[in-house]
Amino acid sequence: METIISVIIPVYNAEKHLGKCIDSLVNQQFTSIEIILVDDGSSDTSGEICDEYAGKYSNITVIHKENEGAYKARKAGLDVARGIYISFIDADDWLERDAYNIICPILQKEYDIIIFPYYLDYGIKKEIVYNKFDGEYDRERICKDIFPRLLYYGEFYHFGIEPSLCNKVIKKEMLVYDELNEKISIGEDGLIMYPTIQNANTIFFYNEKALYHYRQNPESVTQTYRSQYLEENIDLFQILNQRFSEKTIPNIDKQLNYYILFLTQLAIENEMLAPNWNVLESFKRIMKYCKNKQVYNAIKNVRIKDVEMPFKRMMFFLKYHGVLPLLVIKKFRRLFR
Repeated sequence: METIISVIIPVYNAEKHLGKCIDSLVNQQFTSIEIILVDDGSSDTSGEICDEYAGKYSNITVIHKENEGAYKARKAGLDVARGIYISFIDADDWLERDAYNIICPILQKEYDIIIFPYYLDYGIKKEIVYNKFDGEYDRERICKDIFPRLLYYGEFYHFGIEPSLCNKVIKKEMLVYDELNEKISIGEDGLIMYPTIQNANTIFFYNEKALYHYRQNPESVTQTYRSQYLEENIDLFQILNQRFSEKTIPNIDKQLNYYILFLTQLAIENEMLAPNWNVLESFKRIMKYCKNKQVYNAIKNVRIKDVEMPFKRMMFFLKYHGVLPLLVIKKFRRLFR
């Protein structure tokens, strides 16, 4: 049977939730899939769990490699994938049982990308995130309707299309995956997804039901201090600036300004997670970051009135050189939550 979809799962120390993720795939109603588990140098039992499932299911392939991050893990899976389409799943998330059964009839029309809603799953509650667009878009409509709102939909902060790879099925030949991105571990999904969208001739937005469960985990990397966050943001902005052009995407400079400020907010929040946090050290790091040309221009060109609370507060302090009091206020609020 021809493999229609290759499902690639980068796995790193995911023993707690990995079984549920894989079970959601082996129990799919649609069976023309291969499952590629890439053990990215896990130090827990994740690798053994992968091997155990591979011993039970003939459509599961396991790759064991040294730890190099999700980007290279996905690339390792992509190199051996046999499917016409690629689906990426995170190891602590899972799919609805009928997900690929719903997607399959849509794939028959050979769209380059299919995008579907997902759950933000908090365990005791869940929230559905729907697509901003709906139905079929050819190249003309992509250029006219999607590109002007691709990174920024008009409310801070809502994407036109979410950068996540996980709520999408993508034609393998369309994926933009290159070495420039390998040093980035923050925002790397966007470095793949947005250039891929930029090259797409057809996109289908399915909105009838959520198919993917995105686990909201307080122990995830978004809640862990990352010492290179500011530096990697700068690298990310430079690559995005190379990828996009005003010739193909209208108002991309304005969209990038909003995206930069959104990631700046996340970078400042990351500073609050530093062990043995020192306000003066964080102040120096953020001031250096704000002097970067792209960050500086974003702060300068986006008006305070054009963002919503609580981002107005951040914008006010950044515009008027109040980084030090901003850090103190944020740390104080974290301590007394």
